[in-house]
Amino acid sequence: PTDRFTYWPVRVAQGGEVLAPDSPDYKCQVIDVRDLAEWNIRMIEAGKTGIYNGTGPQQPFKLGDFLSTCKTVSGSDAQFTYVPDDFLLEHEVVPWMELPMWIPAGFPEEGQGLMQVNVSKAVKDGLTYRPMAETVRDTLAFANSRPADHAWQAGLSADKEAGVLNAWHEKKH
Repeated sequence: PTDRFTYWPVRVAQGGEVLAPDSPDYKCQVIDVRDLAEWNIRMIEAGKTGIYNGTGPQQPFKLGDFLSTCKTVSGSDAQFTYVPDDFLLEHEVVPWMELPMWIPAGFPEEGQGLMQVNVSKAVKDGLTYRPMAETVRDTLAFANSRPADHAWQAGLSADKEAGVLNAWHEKKH
C-alpha cells in the first residue's frame, strides 16, 4: 500500500526520460513480501525463533541494475537521468517518498543504513529470494489491476519530475 516499490516498475514502464537519484551504483535493498512470508512459515514449521533482519538481498543491489530490470521486464524505452543528491534536495524532491528507495547521506540521520542491513543470520536460517524480474513483473500486474483513479502514496508527479529534469538539463548547459 505504500507504493514505494511499485512506483519504480510503473514509472519505468511508462518510458521516456526517468529521473533517478544519485548514480546507477546507488545501493538498495528490498524484499518481495512473498519471500518474507514463505520464510516466516518455514521458520514456524521448523520451530525456529529469534531476532532477524528481513530484507534483501544479502548484498544490496545497484539502483541502475534494478531500473534496467524494470525496463527489460516492461519492454519500455525508458532512459535514466541520474541527478546528484544536492540538486534533488535543492529542488525539494522528498527522499524516500517522491523518489522511493533514495535516502541521501545525512537525511534523515536515522534513515542511514536502511539500504545496507545485514541479513546474513536470516539467510543462514533459510531466507531466500526470487529473481527481481519476477517481482517486477508481478508488481506491474498488480499495479495494472488497480482502478485508474488509484491515489498513489509515493512517487514524483509527472509535472514535478519534468520540472526537475528541465532544471537539471538547463544547469548542465
